Amino acid sequence: MSAAPIRTALVGYGLSGASFHAPLLAALDDDFALTAVVSSRPEAVRADRPAVAVFPTLAALLAAEVAELCVVTTVNTDHAAAARACLEAGRHVVVEKPFVLATPDGVALDALARRAGRVLGVYHN
Repeated sequence: MSAAPIRTALVGYGLSGASFHAPLLAALDDDFALTAVVSSRPEAVRADRPAVAVFPTLAALLAAEVAELCVVTTVNTDHAAAARACLEAGRHVVVEKPFVLATPDGVALDALARRAGRVLGVYHN
């Protein structure tokens, strides 16, 4: 008997989220279930992934507790803040490259993940 797929949310649905992460998660559907997307373009998400919940903000997604893993694919300047919010909400996090724009942000996120007992990883296609 296999474990249930990891409920996964994409935080951002631009080129990276739509073209790289969503298809990868779909191909790995025994292990991951794309349950939600944070996007300012809900129509684009619904056109591609009609069964996936769309949230207008990261705060709304985190309040809904529909994912245990968040994949951050926002604009680079928002990576650190989004990853921090996800970790503080108890989620595991994968961040699209570049991980952060300043080393102290990366060190702080690593420390936060360790304290929270959560996985923090960086994705590079």
